[in-house]
Amino acid sequence: MTSPRFAVLALFASVFAVACASQPISKAAPPRSLIVVSTGTGLALEASPEFPPATFNAKREMRAGWIVGWRQMISTAAIDDAIGMAEAAGLNTLFVQVRVNADAYYRSELVPRAESLQGQPAEFDPLGYALKRGHEKGFQVHAWANLGIVWRSTTPPSAANHIFNAHPDWVLRDANGKMSTPRPDDPQPGYVEENFWINWGHSEAQKHLAKVSGEIARRYRVDGIHFDFVRFPARMGPRTVGVGYDPVSVGRFKAETGREPAEHTQAWDEWRFAQVTATLKSCHEAILRARPATAVSAAVLAAWNLAYGRNFTGYRGWIDSGLLDFAVLMSYYKDRTQIWQSVLNAREIVDSRRVVMGLDISAVSPETAARVILFSREQDLKGYSLFALDHIVLKDPYPYLSRFKSLAAAADDGRYKSREPLWNRVAVVDDEHRTFALRFYSRTGKTKLVVYPRGLTKLSFSLNDREFAPLTLSGIAPVAIDLSPWLEPEKREIMANHDFTLNATVEGPPDSFGEIFTVDYYGESTPAR
Repeated sequence: MTSPRFAVLALFASVFAVACASQPISKAAPPRSLIVVSTGTGLALEASPEFPPATFNAKREMRAGWIVGWRQMISTAAIDDAIGMAEAAGLNTLFVQVRVNADAYYRSELVPRAESLQGQPAEFDPLGYALKRGHEKGFQVHAWANLGIVWRSTTPPSAANHIFNAHPDWVLRDANGKMSTPRPDDPQPGYVEENFWINWGHSEAQKHLAKVSGEIARRYRVDGIHFDFVRFPARMGPRTVGVGYDPVSVGRFKAETGREPAEHTQAWDEWRFAQVTATLKSCHEAILRARPATAVSAAVLAAWNLAYGRNFTGYRGWIDSGLLDFAVLMSYYKDRTQIWQSVLNAREIVDSRRVVMGLDISAVSPETAARVILFSREQDLKGYSLFALDHIVLKDPYPYLSRFKSLAAAADDGRYKSREPLWNRVAVVDDEHRTFALRFYSRTGKTKLVVYPRGLTKLSFSLNDREFAPLTLSGIAPVAIDLSPWLEPEKREIMANHDFTLNATVEGPPDSFGEIFTVDYYGESTPAR
């Protein structure tokens, strides 16, 4: 039987495997000490810095930009253009859209290729190319995926395996069986945004979205997966009471609660919110099973209190429970006071270091954008993101973005470093998990393996086909192993998903455990933190 201590650890590992806080599992940070081990392999062991954040440095500002799939992920030239815009703006993170309408701008076995890629060579892999080019330029690259949208046109998709064609019961419907429209007897009927949405209450649809999320994380060395439309559709009226009334959802609600939706509207609202949360939880778990170091985030409606009642979405609980590492507020306002207010509202309910401010650059001038970003820094936000890097939001983006950089991105106080080491937690090992296999990407060709043992005594591992002598561990002192001499990046083919395979086994007495990190660094050694 697992001890209570390790039950807590297991829960932490499953929910917070990509944690945002800078504190370690242990309340006391491990000492900065040096372990000298005679391995016979020439491995460089050195003092490790203090315990790192699991996914990002809270002191490093995220300067992100959204790259829209159907506008900029459609060719290598368009992707290069978008990355050029990110460079012009002084950004360091890209949200590249890989799922727009239940389709794929990447190589998938689960969903059809996006129709906007027709005419492109079959071997063209938009996400793969964006990863390659983005990482070469020093950007973090997050795969941006619409969860809630199924289709946007009255003309059905051409692919037979598209959700719209293959699983029409997975599409959100109203009480009369119509797709994504309000009920006729709703006292305030009105416009329902977009056309066709996912049926959040269908268990098979939830499982499908989790598989898609896991596939992206498994196949691509993305720095994060960024979700969008994690909600019911917006509409004119106090709540989205008109949708979600398909037989499957209503049947599940009645079976689980013994109630009728029309007679228990509050319980029905809460149940629909729970289905969105359950879907996000399944996607989060699938991502971390495939690649534990992946950051999970979502674009969220800035008016969080209205969003819960109207759209059954709530980033506060998702951040508190660890389902999101950070949320990107869609503060798409022209008035800077409204943007400021959205930031202050977010700070009231969640840790500001888990919040990124999203700006619509078509709505504000470079001067206004810079001003609200300086305000966000005063509020200790994680960073900002610009919507969007293309020629539709801004017909002539480069002058705007260059001006923006001169006012905002370049005008910091030195706290934000774009080339700091990138720490990725890749494994939590305990009594039940003594062996792990890791595929990791080395963007710089300089990568270290850092082990934080808590009573572990031995680490045995191999890198690709090379076997190394076991390392002796002691106490809680961390060990850093420089893998760089054996990566040989110049000998491998330059591909977006090129990586290395590490297989490891740890040993130790009962109740011993530890955490394993990879660290990409740029200088001669990993700077202290």
